[in-house]
Amino acid sequence: MLVAGRAWLIVQALTLAWDHLIGLDADDIALVDVGGYGRGELGPHSDINIPILLHSESGKRHQRTIEQFLTQHWDFNLKVGSSVRTIAECALEDAADLTIITTMIESRLLSGAPKLFAKMKAAIRPEQ
Repeated sequence: MLVAGRAWLIVQALTLAWDHLIGLDADDIALVDVGGYGRGELGPHSDINIPILLHSESGKRHQRTIEQFLTQHWDFNLKVGSSVRTIAECALEDAADLTIITTMIESRLLSGAPKLFAKMKAAIRPEQ
């Protein structure tokens, strides 16, 4: 129960900060969670892994806000592991590393563009 409660609390903090900095109507950026944290399990010394997914043309526009978002969590002494990638970059990384594809398959959308997240999930889906 403690592990699930801790994960829930971190989700609330991350999404509140994200929605405040990025906004609720951004359709070209998404905050994702992966790993044990993505499954709703966050142990006392676990990392918080949060890939940030961008539409290919939106990187420069969101750069400062992403930096503010990540800095805010480092300031609170949270161990945050982050990456910022486009869908194409996710597909390339996933093809090169089985660990990455496994974590991205188990990912869930925390906040942001649901269509962008769905496109990423489709792009990394293993061949049938």
